[in-house]
Amino acid sequence: MLIDKVIIYANDSSITTLVYIKDKLCFMVTDVKNNAATESIFISKITRINQQQQTAFINYTENNTGFINLNKQANYQTGSSICTQLTWQGNNSKQAKFRTGFELIGKYLIYQQAADKCYIKAKQLNEQFTLHLQENQLAIYPAHWLMRSSVTQHTDVIAITAEAQYLYQQAETIAKQIKNSSTTQQLYSGTANYLRTLRELNLNIGCEVITNDNHINQQLLDRQNIWQIDAITHDTNLNISQQLLEYQYHCSQTIFQTKNKIIIEYGELSGIHLFDINSNDSNMPNHSINYDCIESIYTQVCLRNLQGIILIDIIKNTGTKYENKLLHQLTKLFKQDISQTQVLGISHSGLIEIIRNKY
Repeated sequence: MLIDKVIIYANDSSITTLVYIKDKLCFMVTDVKNNAATESIFISKITRINQQQQTAFINYTENNTGFINLNKQANYQTGSSICTQLTWQGNNSKQAKFRTGFELIGKYLIYQQAADKCYIKAKQLNEQFTLHLQENQLAIYPAHWLMRSSVTQHTDVIAITAEAQYLYQQAETIAKQIKNSSTTQQLYSGTANYLRTLRELNLNIGCEVITNDNHINQQLLDRQNIWQIDAITHDTNLNISQQLLEYQYHCSQTIFQTKNKIIIEYGELSGIHLFDINSNDSNMPNHSINYDCIESIYTQVCLRNLQGIILIDIIKNTGTKYENKLLHQLTKLFKQDISQTQVLGISHSGLIEIIRNKY
């Protein structure tokens, strides 16, 4: 799914990102300012070790705590200073989660660790293409690189090379800081949701990114060529009040229609989300009704940024052939989802079961 427009609006307390396809709002996410972004890198101090659970508790700033899962071979001591990277921000009941060491994630590549020469791992690409990159364009950036699954043999090699240079230089700077640091501190600001959204999505030709913020505008300009953003507009008079009203309206609806007037009902109970497809005396065959509804349901899941268990009560008794076709199309749609989503299949009671992580 190709994105046509992205709006990034910043105020004193938050940053809101709105994503559009064909002038239709399809996704929105809000960052709270001053919260540490995932992928941020810290020098942290170990405060307590639980050997039984193979967990260490850390202070990653003076007043903030988190935990890491310990490698069985690691020999950490209470009071030790180590390099950690934020993988989950935590919530009111659970502490933030970290990993030891760091990696840097780009649109095409993941920098994993320094090496004596360039190594590229890319399951989806043929060996000849990978070897060509490894021995030519990326040879001057000695590191272990993981090629992201979105990369194909048609991806712009110039953009891949530019990103390798960008990530490699960042990694070199961070490595020097680690050597010279022993006190608790942040070494690298991770990728905020507004940048992660642009990094993970496929932008259409001519896609415009609009922001009202000077700092964000500069971040976009720094990444424009690497991420192939066609147009960046800096509009200090940007107002999104109308867009927020539109978003609130869509998310408040519990009954909505497809383009063929098929009614879908939405409800939530104890964290489980249910979409119920109604035939409405339609003249369409049952399998066509199901097929007509899944794109609308996918849009609603992304728009509402649902997490946890999602169930779809489809029209029953359409046959294995059509059910498999339906699951295939739904899986294809969710492969475009910015969040990690699993389509598990159809239960004995005829419900499609989906698990989705919140973005």
